[in-house]
Amino acid sequence: MEITCINCGQTCEVDEEPVPGQHLLCPFCNVKFNYTPQDMTGDNADGISNAVATQVEGESAKIETSCPHCGATYEVDADYIGETATCETCENEFVVKEVEEEETPEAHSSDEPATTSGKGRFGAFHTKTKTVASIVKDKIVLLWERRWYGRTAIIGFAVLLAACLFAPLISHRSADADYEMGLRYLNGDGVDKDVVKATYLFRKAAEHGNADAQCQLGILYGGLKDWKEATKWYQAAAGQGHSMAKFGLGFCYIFGLGVSKDESKGTQLLNEAKKDPQLQSQIQDLLNHFQFSNNNLPCPNVDGVWNDKPQGFEQSRQAAECDDAESQFELGRRYVEGDGVDKNWPMAIKCFRKAAEQNHPRAQYELGSCYRLGFFVTKDIEESIKWIRKAAEQGYVNAQFDLGASYFNGDGMPQDKTEATKWFHKAAEQGYVQAQYHLAQCYNEGVGVPQNKIEAIRWYRKAAEQGFAEAQYDLGCAYSEGVGVPQNKSEAARWYRKAAEQGYANAQNNLGNLYKSGQGVAQDHVEAVKWFRKAAGQGVDTAQFNLGLCYSKGDGVAQDLSEAVRWFRKSADQGWAPAQFNLGISYFYGLGTVVPKDKTEAAKWFSKAAEQGHRKAQELLIQCRQYDL
Repeated sequence: MEITCINCGQTCEVDEEPVPGQHLLCPFCNVKFNYTPQDMTGDNADGISNAVATQVEGESAKIETSCPHCGATYEVDADYIGETATCETCENEFVVKEVEEEETPEAHSSDEPATTSGKGRFGAFHTKTKTVASIVKDKIVLLWERRWYGRTAIIGFAVLLAACLFAPLISHRSADADYEMGLRYLNGDGVDKDVVKATYLFRKAAEHGNADAQCQLGILYGGLKDWKEATKWYQAAAGQGHSMAKFGLGFCYIFGLGVSKDESKGTQLLNEAKKDPQLQSQIQDLLNHFQFSNNNLPCPNVDGVWNDKPQGFEQSRQAAECDDAESQFELGRRYVEGDGVDKNWPMAIKCFRKAAEQNHPRAQYELGSCYRLGFFVTKDIEESIKWIRKAAEQGYVNAQFDLGASYFNGDGMPQDKTEATKWFHKAAEQGYVQAQYHLAQCYNEGVGVPQNKIEAIRWYRKAAEQGFAEAQYDLGCAYSEGVGVPQNKSEAARWYRKAAEQGYANAQNNLGNLYKSGQGVAQDHVEAVKWFRKAAGQGVDTAQFNLGLCYSKGDGVAQDLSEAVRWFRKSADQGWAPAQFNLGISYFYGLGTVVPKDKTEAAKWFSKAAEQGHRKAQELLIQCRQYDL
């Protein structure tokens, strides 16, 4: 079931319903409250749900417990002693017991996001983290206290030294992995969507210096109106040159959100951020995010022009009582922000509903979004579609795109690609870049509309000119292959470069190929290696193979067979047949001290490539079998 925190409005899913009156801890705002069952389907005369959770004064005593299986330590509420929990590290269950071990100073962070225990508690545990070096140090101290001298101590100190040297590298790689997994949980990509887990992973990555994770935390805390915490993480990421974080921090300085108001500094940060081409396709989404999160504030449009600041809360309330739709929507936004009044989402939704019933498109869209998410209303996809459709039919561009996406994916309605492209087209005509790109894809593949490569190019170009990296890449491919446009390798290189400079991996690989072959650009093996390396670092199998070839031949880089085999193996492990064949060749003939001659291992890789139709691999596999392999 889902439980909503009355303080911050965030919802967390628990395995079983808590006992009425049970103390719960919100993993978002860290406020404790009593659980009281409530009916969110109806409103009373005041527009507030009949029963709400209440904040508990003070906090329960904390104790330290540890997993007996792997030794991982946690800080928990004292009233959880004797209950069963699940260890996050080894996933084994254990009984919570208090331990006497002294807490390591750097091991615990009081603001670590909470996780859910094995009994479905709402954020009962806070994981205590230790660095590699500190863990090894603890073990060495234990050896010394037990008087284990000689070889054991020498080995121990050697391990400690190695840990201190390699811990930064390990932490960096771990931070990247935590950030990527956090994105998966945030977006529901291959896993169930879980904002709590996402926040926890982002924080782990952020504390190890990952700028993307730091910026993401800034965005999440901004959504929770915790601007002090948001600016803390924006500043950390902006200090590393992160453009999106500079944008967020600039907005905070302009309006004094979590920092002292400084319009000059804020404007400077915004201008620095807008110079980054990677932000061009996202700038309006960011503006929309801040506008909704700070409803009492004016918001700049894409040209940097600031809208007028709305009236005060009391004036808005009085205007809303006159049944003016715009004033009712504005009042709802003020309840969301808590501007001149306590934050109150049920009242905000009531205001949105009144405005929506008078055909206010933004109110209809926001109300539909609340129903889609189940945010302070019972989740109802059909009701969500009803309101989003009303907003879309009035020309509200976000609603048009969302309605098209719902038709395209069959989300809340029968799948209808033709109807989807109709709404994508409406949003695309208003310049909505994601709609332009999706419409281009539909024309390119003949989905929902007759296939039309020329029309596809037209929409790819519109999205690409707005800086949308995926569209820039696809436009580059069209010029490279001469599909929908005359073949032009120079033009292909131009669009690949625009996408590649935004970090789009496939564009980086394709640009490297053009430099390697000298098509559309002057042949430059060093430049080719530069782009292959960028794409290979993002896991593109063909780029890993291409980089391996460069190392094997010494093209653009010093010849290094060991590096060549390393990259061939990375690509081969992802199933790229040419890499599997080259790795098989390395084992078939042997590469001195780099790779020993091993016909069995060669046959294994030849077989993998042969299964994908690689002709030379099939021929050499026959030779391997002559050895009865």
